Amino acid sequence: MDGQKQVRYNVRKLSELPYHLIESDMYTELRKHVLFNYEWLHSKLAATSLPDVLADFHMATTSFSDTTKVCYNVDSSTQHHDIFVI
Repeated sequence: MDGQKQVRYNVRKLSELPYHLIESDMYTELRKHVLFNYEWLHSKLAATSLPDVLADFHMATTSFSDTTKVCYNVDSSTQHHDIFVI
């Protein structure tokens, strides 16, 4: 190698942790460690694909309780995505 460190991702963790946090109703941890964590999102995108990341958000938004409102807005004209947790 040319002196660069090779990065390896734990794809199983990246794939399964969001599911398990949702299934165990650990929404605060899900938001803090997965959905709104730049390092997590960067790693998941590098190891998998954008549809996999979006699937995590979709899974989360369909399972949040009625007391937590999540708005996912996509402006098709600018391809701008906004996610708000209220």
